[in-house]
Amino acid sequence: MTADGIPDALDALLARSAPPTSAPGAKLDAAIDAVVAQTRAPARLRRFRWSRRSVVLTAIGATVVVTGGALAATAGAGAWMPWAPGMVTDRTTMEWQVTWPDGTLCVNRLTATHMSDADVAAAVQILRDPHVMVTEDGGKVRQLFLTDFALPDVDMEGVLDRVYDSVEHLDIDAGRGDLKEEDLGSMPPSAEDDVFKFSHMRLVEDSLVALLAKQGIDAHNNFTPDTACVVAPGGPASQTPKRY
Repeated sequence: MTADGIPDALDALLARSAPPTSAPGAKLDAAIDAVVAQTRAPARLRRFRWSRRSVVLTAIGATVVVTGGALAATAGAGAWMPWAPGMVTDRTTMEWQVTWPDGTLCVNRLTATHMSDADVAAAVQILRDPHVMVTEDGGKVRQLFLTDFALPDVDMEGVLDRVYDSVEHLDIDAGRGDLKEEDLGSMPPSAEDDVFKFSHMRLVEDSLVALLAKQGIDAHNNFTPDTACVVAPGGPASQTPKRY
């Protein structure tokens, strides 16, 4: 639930889950705990969480975007979850394109905060070899979603196959391609898109953190995921933005 009482995306995902995996109680709490990597440290100050709460903060400032292997400054825009004033000044943003199961073209963004240039460079190098992330995961994200977030109206295996394929073909150097900021907005996802979005970002972030740890870099509290999608002019997303 968001701070203003509006259910967030994970609430919707859990609500659609087939019993008994979505039944209230210890098992559900354990499942949520497994998904909320972002809540491992209160000081993390993440804007997007794998939890029932999504905190919407005030917009601010410029971000640094990794595009085509280079760093370039770009002003913050309404397509992305905003940062609170003065919250984080040193952040580097890495982007790549992804296509949801319903065909919606989106840009996934992973923002690194409080990381040295060398540590960010190490993260980018890992993202340039996505196969190593899939290997590092070893099917853990697939098992998590099949076990704890299975939806009766979704071909979970099929969606997760697409997730793993999309990570294998992640192109960090291409970045967002030729998509402009004005092309992007916040798109209400379908049930399949929900599963795809959460599992894709979970696979990328968890694998990236694990691989950095093998290099002696502790990045457990340093990444924030976000997604913006291509929105047709006058479409539902441009009329009623929906944040996750």
